[in-house]
Amino acid sequence: MSGVDTGAAPRGVLPPAMAERVWKPGQSGNPTGWGGRYAEMRALAREASPKGIRKAIELIDDADPRVALVAIQTVLDRAWGKAKEAKDGEEVVRPTLNLSHLSREELEVLVKALSGARTVAPTQVVEGLAETPSAIEEV
Repeated sequence: MSGVDTGAAPRGVLPPAMAERVWKPGQSGNPTGWGGRYAEMRALAREASPKGIRKAIELIDDADPRVALVAIQTVLDRAWGKAKEAKDGEEVVRPTLNLSHLSREELEVLVKALSGARTVAPTQVVEGLAETPSAIEEV
């Protein structure tokens, strides 16, 4: 069938309509990198995110520890960003806490709270009051 004209361009030659749309070297065919419906899907996801984070917060108290752990991790990641992994040989820098500005009463409340004492009420932490004297000296 070599004598039949099929209307096709010779092999390796593009038809003129396609040739003018060929990308030049270094040019992207999708400069934004997103599909046409990406922005629409992202807007829908952002609209639903408050409901999603509320559900994750509810699941923190789930009876299944696996569900609770995933919920905790999700909430913390959204609130503070994902934790960075230390690289081999990288020194881990621990944050320091300067308590020199706290009064003796505030320090007593802090020591009770950190020691697991159940008698510290939230108002005590805010007001800096402690029920038992000298909790610092016990430590």
